[in-house]
Amino acid sequence: QNDFEDTSLNPIGGDSQAAQIVLNAKTGGVRAVVGGRGTHQFRGYNRATQMRRQPGSTIKPIVDYAPALSRGFSYDSKLPNKQMSFGTNGYTPHNYNDYVSADVPMYQAIENSYNIPAVWLLDQMGVNVGYKAGIKAGLPLTTDDKNLSMAIGGLQKGVSPLQMAQAYTSFANGGVMSDVHFITKIVDATGKTVAEAKVKQKRLWSTKVANEMTQMMLGVYTNGTGVSADPSGYDVAGKTGTTEATSDESLNAATDSWAVAYTPDIVSVTWTGYDDNEVIPAYLSETAAPLVKTSLEQIIPNTAQTAFSVQSIETQQASSSSTSATAQSGIASNASSIASQIESNFSDGLTKAGDAVTNGASKVWSGLKSIFGN
Repeated sequence: QNDFEDTSLNPIGGDSQAAQIVLNAKTGGVRAVVGGRGTHQFRGYNRATQMRRQPGSTIKPIVDYAPALSRGFSYDSKLPNKQMSFGTNGYTPHNYNDYVSADVPMYQAIENSYNIPAVWLLDQMGVNVGYKAGIKAGLPLTTDDKNLSMAIGGLQKGVSPLQMAQAYTSFANGGVMSDVHFITKIVDATGKTVAEAKVKQKRLWSTKVANEMTQMMLGVYTNGTGVSADPSGYDVAGKTGTTEATSDESLNAATDSWAVAYTPDIVSVTWTGYDDNEVIPAYLSETAAPLVKTSLEQIIPNTAQTAFSVQSIETQQASSSSTSATAQSGIASNASSIASQIESNFSDGLTKAGDAVTNGASKVWSGLKSIFGN
């Protein structure tokens, strides 16, 4: 809570608000929750659990990318990133600052939070695929959300940080989602356990799909939109999101800023913004990054610090390139050694052959001299 009141961790300033929830990824148990800034009110409004806001790009892994991997796409599948329209209504998504490019691999689309590839994927699979995935992940989607804007977080009612955190336990926990619960057990005055929570889980994705998603989302905090919130000394995967203020003339304008970060042990979801949708900066570094970074550096040391079983795509590629370079160097070295050996053997062979010829010639000459005399 002290971090939320620390003005140095709040670049937005003013009376902006923030909320955060941290879950045990394996059980769904709530480890920490902060419902907002300001004076605590008993049973007051808790933004972490009661708020409904547009999730922006944090929804993409749930309704776009994981379903796509489940249907044959791969982390390096090339996705279009040029301006285009979809459907009979001509829905036209835009990347931030109207950026376009040639086709991009899926992991780069996630790291840089491009909108066009996400919408294209949902259009290819069918809106109903993403809708069902969201419902299964516990998101409060309605039939009004069955449209392509869902691909980038355009929802009718929005979601809470708690609901997003629960959905992301599926990526942290090998494809299995853990239902959220606050009470672990109830003990009476005699020490007898009156009630105890039972861990409820549901498989959303295969282990392979969950691992590929984690590989891609590790890059969000090392190479993508979450770099400014990357906790020093720790590896986290996750996704950032903003709800752009399209009515504002400024390019750097949003109404919601999200940061989802997870390890194999915990899932943390942080939201910042104004209750009345006042405009905030669109860059995470200007909104929640200092708070997210600081809180993660305090939370992770108090967990089991379980290592990820996979590496980010870039780390994997760098490792592969290094191994390939080492192998090529070894091959070149072996080839050079073999060539030197051949050269040496050939030289020795020539020398011995020359000696043999010389000795043979000497014997012939001696024989001739013995026949014809000296």
